[in-house]
Order: sequence, then C-alpha cells, then structure tokens
Amino acid sequence: MSYDVFIDRFIHPFILYVVVGTLVSYLLALVFMRFPVMKNSKARALIYSAIFLIPFIGYAVYRPYIDRCIVAGHPLGSINDKLCTAGEALAKILTPLFLLVALLAFVKGGLSIYATRKIVRRYGYAQPSDYPELFEIIENLCQRADIAVPGLIVTKDRFARSFTMGYRNPVIVLSEGVLEVLDSEELETLLAHEIGHIIRSDSITTWIIVFLRDLMFFVPVVYWIFRDLSCEKEMASDDYAINLTKKPMAFAQALIKVWRLSPKKLFDNIILDNFMPHPNFVSSSGVIEHRVRRIVNNEYQNSNGSWVGMLIVSLISVVSIFFLYWIC
Repeated sequence: MSYDVFIDRFIHPFILYVVVGTLVSYLLALVFMRFPVMKNSKARALIYSAIFLIPFIGYAVYRPYIDRCIVAGHPLGSINDKLCTAGEALAKILTPLFLLVALLAFVKGGLSIYATRKIVRRYGYAQPSDYPELFEIIENLCQRADIAVPGLIVTKDRFARSFTMGYRNPVIVLSEGVLEVLDSEELETLLAHEIGHIIRSDSITTWIIVFLRDLMFFVPVVYWIFRDLSCEKEMASDDYAINLTKKPMAFAQALIKVWRLSPKKLFDNIILDNFMPHPNFVSSSGVIEHRVRRIVNNEYQNSNGSWVGMLIVSLISVVSIFFLYWIC
C-alpha cells in the first residue's frame, strides 16, 4: 500500500470522523446537559467520557466498508464534496504530525505505567503497624463501601498530594504532607473520595481518555472537554465521599487544606497531568472554589444518576454515529 493510498483510505476518514464526531457529540451533550435531570456529576462525567470514544467507535464500525469518502449522489451534494476535499488536503498536511503524535502517545502511556511502578518500588506499601490510624479509617470505609481494602502508599513529600492509581489492584497514594495537615475526620473524607474513584475505575478510564485525547490533538475542543470531564469526575467522587461519611464540612476543609499545600508550579502540573494521568484530589483554584461552594450550599448529589447517563450516552452515540455514516 502506497503512502498516498494510506492517507486516502485511512487517515483522511479518521480525521473527518474525529472532527465531525467530536463536534456533533459535544453539541448534543451540551443540549442534554441543560436539562435539570443532568445536574448529576456522575452522569455528566459518563457523557463527557463517551465523547472521546464515539469517533473511534464510528470509525471502527464503518471504515472497513468504505473505499472513498466522496460518494456520487450524496444528499449534501457539493457540500459533501467540498468537505471531503478539505479533509483530504488536511490529511496530507497532518499525517506526518499525526504519526509522530501517535508514537509519542504510546511512549507517554508507557512512561506513565513505568512511573506508577516506580512509585511502588520506591516507597513500598504502607503497613498497619506504621500508620494504625490511617488503616483503621480506610478499613472502616471499605467495609461500609463493600469493597476490598486497597493498597496504601505514603510518599515522603512534604507537600500535599492524594491520588488513586491501578485498576485490578488499586492503590491510594498519599503524601506525608497530607497526613500531617488533616485531622482524622478530614482524612476520612479524603480517603472516601479516593474510594469513589476506585469504585468507578477512574484511574484506568482517565489513562485511556488521555491517550485518545492525544490522538485527537488536531481538534482543540477536546482539551476543553477533557478539562470539564476531569472536573465532573472529581465532583462525582466528592458526592460519593459526602454520602459515605456524612461529613460535608470536614470534606470542604480537607479540600482547602490540601489545595493550599499542593504544588502549583506549571512544570509540576504538566508532569502530573501528562505522565501521571490519575485523578488528582485538587486542581486549579477556580475549580476548588466551585467544589467547596457546592458543598457549602448543599448542592452535592445524593442520587446515583447512572441510568440517566447511560440513556443520554446511548442517544448521543446513535445520533452521532448515524451522522458520521451519513457524512462519509
């Protein structure tokens, strides 16, 4: 297969599917999220996650059956021809860059796995004899949540950091700075928040979505969607932590304390977001302010919201994939 044929049959339709599929599904998501029933963060996070998957699903389903994008007699007529011609020109420009970014995305994914394993090797798992209060709290929470007690790693960092990593064998990573600054009730709510991430498998889903986001680099809106997705994931775990512990004020205090002691340098944030793409307990000040405000104002959600999210995701997926099939 020649390079030009490869671009024409694979890269060109991929670019069209990603651009059109992302924009259509995102616009549909914005419409649905205006309804009051869509205030649930868990449902909203599910919908934002689906936006990253829909173009790839559509491409995988239809690509093997398409020889060329331009089809005679298409309902859109000359608009379709111009769209596909523009896609071909864009594909020729972007293909070398796309192949490079795809390679870097695989490398970055491997580095994140390496970084995760390096943390385990460097610090090892915490033992109950070293942190009796910590283990008492986590065991009590896991009993109430009806899950197995995850592994715990305590790093020597003096700043505050808390995140969850791993899928089959999840691990909660805390810094000594967190243990020093939080009292027992605040620590309980923080651990409950991390348990919320474990229950929804946020670590592996975030890793996958970061990889897909990198492959979709030529659609700038995906970074906006990813930012909103990260925020909704954190708020969904906030809701879970409050409902599990019944201590909203302690959780709000934990958020503020951890944010104050978190690393805020641009370099640290780039490393955390890209090479350690695990759900992080705190983020920017604006997001923290919003999370604290919704807790203080009792705006956190008690309902599950999963069935609503699944229904909306199904509708958006069907409409978006049909639109992709119709376009190309």
